[in-house]
Amino acid sequence: MAINKEIIEYWEQSTPMSFVPEKLSYEEKRKFRYSLQDYMHDAFRFDDFSEKLVLEVGCGAGIDSVEFTRNGAKVISTDLTRRATELTRDLLKENDLPSLVIQADAKALPFKDETFDCVYCFGVLHHIPDVKTALAEIHRVLKSGGRVMAMLYHRDSLLYAYSIIYW
Repeated sequence: MAINKEIIEYWEQSTPMSFVPEKLSYEEKRKFRYSLQDYMHDAFRFDDFSEKLVLEVGCGAGIDSVEFTRNGAKVISTDLTRRATELTRDLLKENDLPSLVIQADAKALPFKDETFDCVYCFGVLHHIPDVKTALAEIHRVLKSGGRVMAMLYHRDSLLYAYSIIYW
C-alpha cells in the first residue's frame, strides 16, 4: 500500500502533457502532442472507432480521450489520480464533448466482463508494479474480438528522456 500511495502522490503532481502552468488550449496541446509523436494517428487510427466503446486506461491529461471522442468513439477514461481525471473532464468539456471519466486502478477496473470494443493505454503499463494483474483486468473487460492498443517505452528511450526527465 505504501508503494501505491507514493505512486499516486507522484502522478498527482506529474501528469504528463497537462501544461497546467502554461494554460494551453486543447488545440495547442493537441498540436504539440501529435507533432512530437507524429506516428500516433497512423498507428492508433482514432477514426476507426466511431460508435465503438473505448476504455482509456491511464488517461493522463486527456488529449487522446478527446481525440477518440472527436472521432465518434464512446469513451470511458480512467486514471489512478484525481488530478488526471479532472484534467480529462475539463478538456472534454472545453471541446463540448460528452465525458465519463472515472478514477480507477488498472488492477481493479470497475466494469463488467467483455464491455469494451477497444482498450487503449499509452505509456502507462510499464509504470504498474503488478502489470500482470492490470493485463488480466484489460483482458477481462475487453469484448471477444476486441482490440488492445498499448504503447510502452523503455527507460533509456528518447521518449522517456523527453517526457519524464525533461518535461
